Amino acid sequence: MIKKVKSVIRNILLKFNINVYNFSSKNDILNLLKLFKIKIPSNIELIRIGSNNDGGYLVPNIIHEISSCFSAGIGNNISFEKDLIDHKINIFGADGTLDTLPEEQKNYNFLKKNICISDDEENIRFETWVNSNASNSNSLIGQIDIEGGEYILIIDTPLNVLKKFKVLVIEFHNLNLISNRINYNLYLNVFKKILSIFNICHIHINNSEKPINIKGINIPPVIEFTFLRKDFYGNNFQSISIPHKLDQKNLIYKEDYFFDKTWMNIIS
Repeated sequence: MIKKVKSVIRNILLKFNINVYNFSSKNDILNLLKLFKIKIPSNIELIRIGSNNDGGYLVPNIIHEISSCFSAGIGNNISFEKDLIDHKINIFGADGTLDTLPEEQKNYNFLKKNICISDDEENIRFETWVNSNASNSNSLIGQIDIEGGEYILIIDTPLNVLKKFKVLVIEFHNLNLISNRINYNLYLNVFKKILSIFNICHIHINNSEKPINIKGINIPPVIEFTFLRKDFYGNNFQSISIPHKLDQKNLIYKEDYFFDKTWMNIIS
């Protein structure tokens, strides 16, 4: 009887172009979250680079080992890059939506192009951009905030280019769309690829959007991830505290959000 009812419901939904087979299961979602386990080497502390609130990120304190920063998606805040300039790090920033930087800044190599999967007058591939400016380096830091384009960036960029980065800070958007199996499969492959080179050393919820309950799990639509290349890891790890003492709300005028028990049991 139950099978018959389910079949009737599926047929009704299909009339409205809703395919239940395109929905991710709770186990699917949990399997993806299991990839988000936080690991911090015992000998490396996290520091905050950039402004208070939005524009600042927690990164491993290996700044003295970084030669250049590639910031994809600049917006109206360059405090992260300015802090790195103070540490004598070369800065390359790309954003096709800007004509100039939001403020005047010396020693900032600005490119008015969007990071995309093609090279033309308005766009540039991440691989092309990095290899054009730091082809022989393996001591880079990346900051990526391109409003959903981060997934294609990672899929499109060869591993040998990603390996040039010691640290990657990536803001992942639209994670609440995980309930759609097409999106789920994309997200899964993106994280599997990046985690073949890096471990996650920090996660922070961007409070610009309220978490959405999916299959009984609160999924924040926007999360900031900090990745540290695996060659920095030994056998000893720190205990995890989420939120970290240096974390701050992105938007001071909005409610802050925190990971629920399901998340904490997995990531910490």
